[in-house]
Amino acid sequence: MEKYTLGKSLYSSKLRKIPVPRFVVFYNGTQEQPESRILKLSDAFEKKIPSPELEVKVTLPLTVQQVCAFTALTV
Repeated sequence: MEKYTLGKSLYSSKLRKIPVPRFVVFYNGTQEQPESRILKLSDAFEKKIPSPELEVKVTLPLTVQQVCAFTALTV
């Protein structure tokens, strides 16, 4: 984020554009896992609410192609 804000004021009425975030989870455990599943940040919240103000969803597992595509986008 530093390169997007370098030399710019963080405090202004102008909207600062940022890249689209991607969230990656790598599983290296030994337990069997379903072929695909969605993890949600809100599942870890102490109190369950119907519509959280912040939600992060990660689809597991990522394929090698998806990891390579993600790496290419963030370099």
